[in-house]
Amino acid sequence: MKWAIRLLFTLLLLAVFAIIGLAALILTLDINRLKPIIQTQLEKQDISATFTGDLSWTLYPSLAIKANDIALKHAQNNQNLAQIGGAVFSVKLMPLLQRNIEVNELSLTNSEIWYAPNTLELLSGNTTTAPAKSDSDNTSNESESTSQQINLAILKVAANNVTAHVTGTDNTTSDFTIEQFTAYDINLEGQSFPLELKTTIALPQQPVIRTFTAGRVAISPSTSSLTSSELEATIELGAAQATQSKNAQLTVTTANTTLNWAQDLDLTTKLAISSPNVRDLLKALNIEIDTHNPQVLNGLEINSDVSLKQQQLALDNIKLSLDKTRATGNIKVNLAQSTGLPPTAVNLAIGEINVDDYLPTPVDVETAPIESAPTPLPIELINQLTTKASVSIESATVKKIAITKIATEIEAHDGNINIKKLNAKLFDGEINTNAVARTNNNSLAISGETKVKQLDLQKTLIHFADFKNIEGNANSTVQFSTSGTTDKQLTDNLSADTEATIPKLIFSPFNLEKQYCEALAWIEEKQGKTNADQNITAKQWQAYTQLEPVKLAANLRGTEVNVSTLSADIEKIQAAAKGTLNFATGAFSFPIDLSLANFSSAPDSCSNIDKKWRELSLPLICKGKLDSIDAKTCLPDTKRINKIIEAKVNAKVNEAKEKAKAELDEKLEKEKAKLKEQADDKIKDALEDLKKDKKAKELEDKLKQLLGNGK
Repeated sequence: MKWAIRLLFTLLLLAVFAIIGLAALILTLDINRLKPIIQTQLEKQDISATFTGDLSWTLYPSLAIKANDIALKHAQNNQNLAQIGGAVFSVKLMPLLQRNIEVNELSLTNSEIWYAPNTLELLSGNTTTAPAKSDSDNTSNESESTSQQINLAILKVAANNVTAHVTGTDNTTSDFTIEQFTAYDINLEGQSFPLELKTTIALPQQPVIRTFTAGRVAISPSTSSLTSSELEATIELGAAQATQSKNAQLTVTTANTTLNWAQDLDLTTKLAISSPNVRDLLKALNIEIDTHNPQVLNGLEINSDVSLKQQQLALDNIKLSLDKTRATGNIKVNLAQSTGLPPTAVNLAIGEINVDDYLPTPVDVETAPIESAPTPLPIELINQLTTKASVSIESATVKKIAITKIATEIEAHDGNINIKKLNAKLFDGEINTNAVARTNNNSLAISGETKVKQLDLQKTLIHFADFKNIEGNANSTVQFSTSGTTDKQLTDNLSADTEATIPKLIFSPFNLEKQYCEALAWIEEKQGKTNADQNITAKQWQAYTQLEPVKLAANLRGTEVNVSTLSADIEKIQAAAKGTLNFATGAFSFPIDLSLANFSSAPDSCSNIDKKWRELSLPLICKGKLDSIDAKTCLPDTKRINKIIEAKVNAKVNEAKEKAKAELDEKLEKEKAKLKEQADDKIKDALEDLKKDKKAKELEDKLKQLLGNGK
């Protein structure tokens, strides 16, 4: 029995000495002796490794390996692959015995990585393809891995000053630098862990981009999911130091995020985007925006519930604020379509917006540049549009026009854009429009109808032409159409036809009734009547003309309006006109015919005028420019009056000629009748004489016969 105890003691003693010897061997082993072995293995992969620094390791309580100053290059062309300043890998030893991997630290510092288009090709040159495994091997491996699953936990991952130099096919290089990255308690069991990331990105000919990310995430490969209660990322642009680019920031925050990639990508999150100064942000991207108001494009905030399910992206409960403008709504995008633009549905409600603030600074007309070349229409883009949009704006200021209650509904598909509704209130009136745009080859054709109700003409003309001389509210219907391949062609080819009614129109500073009476008096004085203008000069005339109602029919071709019909009643006078108005120059010309209304004997102020004018019209001419209308704008149309007088004189001359001709013809007819009568008498007498001569001849013949027979 003693020998057994001695044997056991001896074996234990040998085991202890073996463990102590093994530990001493491991602890005293210089890991740098492995450098040649590592270099040899890497050379088989065409990688040249240079160890400038030392390798070191520890065994207990954690198995840790540290490396410093390692340079990796391609063995054939000496192309840089990596420069490792410092790397640490530390794993707890005891949990390994229980098939649990607990990594204390995984870190990389002061390192660089180079990637070029040929990097993977170079590295894959001498790789050996592993023999294919049979299905039975895969099945056995899967069952084995299932029964012997390894749990992984990483207490800390860190990276500091790690840069990746990526060279593109155009030989330009982009630098991606991780200035600082830390993550703690990393696991793959769906438990959240904190992380922080600070990066710098330098792209060719682009401003420096700095990012700051912090939050908590949870990853579960078994359920193919990632969740995050809150994750915030801040992006700074345009400066090497964060303090210099604090205004050029974009902050993105997500909350209650769930990402699942088991089948189709499935995402839900609450998204918040903000920027303290959009102008500085764009400026940092080398995008200069000229706005009439330099104070706009400041604070931006966007909040939305985001979901992506079965390739359907939805942005719900959108809340947007930019400067003083607020908007709410939702957007849905179908990402299943593989070609063209994805179908979208937009529903937005916008509060107050001053569009003028965001328009470019007005250019002085005298120093304005030469008109730019026509811009081709985006026909291809229109053909790809598939969208439904409903947008409302409570109030907007555009070109100093206050527009309220804007509402529009638009549908687009297969090259057709249907503006089902475009309603708005402006200049105290309502405008309702519907239109259709259709593409045909490279051309776009637009047609539609606009109805206007109670539009204040004075406010409208003051705004567009600084013209204050008209007061009244208009109702009209406008049919319009245009077509073209460029923006200029759409403008040049614009055609519109309108019919309008104005219940009451006041036009100043002239009085058409006065002009009518003065013109009649002038004509009558020309015809010899005296004191025809006695009542006219005695009356105190209003410095305006009141017309009610006014009916108008006109058409627009390019920049010129042609009025085909204009009729109105001016107190006891009826007016009819037609003419042209050129929007580009402001020039207009309207010949007007004035006449007494059927129910009227004569205007009170024209009581000294002959009532014969009830059945006659008096021509006036209103001619000039919109910016220079005065009391002399509408005057008697002397050219047409002279033509009328000339026509009347010619008519009287012709009448006299006809009368003289008729009298002459009558006299000639009488003379003809008399001569005929005389001729008839002479012929009768001649016939009588002839008859007598004939009888004498017959008697003579008979006597001769008698005498002859007697012989």
